Amino acid sequence: MARRNYQVERNKLEEKDPTWLMQKGQIQPLVSSLVVLNVEGERILARYTAKELFPTFDVEKKFEADLLKKSQTIPDLEENTGVFEHGQHIVVCRASEDLLFFVTSRIYENEVILSEVLTCWVDSLVKVLKNLPLNELNLLQHYEVLLLLVDELVDQEGVIMETDANELSSRTEFAMYSTDPRDLIPELTEQGFSHALQTAKQHLARTILK
Repeated sequence: MARRNYQVERNKLEEKDPTWLMQKGQIQPLVSSLVVLNVEGERILARYTAKELFPTFDVEKKFEADLLKKSQTIPDLEENTGVFEHGQHIVVCRASEDLLFFVTSRIYENEVILSEVLTCWVDSLVKVLKNLPLNELNLLQHYEVLLLLVDELVDQEGVIMETDANELSSRTEFAMYSTDPRDLIPELTEQGFSHALQTAKQHLARTILK
């Protein structure tokens, strides 16, 4: 992938829209979205911080479908981080069993830092889940861990708060013991909650039929 002149592109964007950065001169990229899909493309979790890029649920779902389609063309995602451009976005992604993890930002941002965010996210999940297989069933059974990790990783404006997996997992484990689970309920979108409930029912049915 050809290297872009980030500063020139930032300057052009700032001329068009002076509010696109939280503060002038910021060099750390802002994350536009954190997305977890299963291999069928169903949403497990999504946090969209750039509302101007994702103004409606339909736009989000179209974007997620595009992410799934593109990720299917990238080999060895369980071993390596995939990087690709899609429209106005730079995307990094990784796979784990039946899950796909995506971190996205605006097209002019630095994919190296985004890759660090993605690696921190996935590695922290493994640590907090005590090396349980990182798959859809385990993630749904420990959904509060996923929510807390996202809260500690990136804030609501897309500012990156942590890229060290040890620090992130420690902060998340502390938050698990100091956060009322009911406070996490607003993070569950109707679509995400419905899918989590349906998946849990399917797994239960398969277990009974065995």
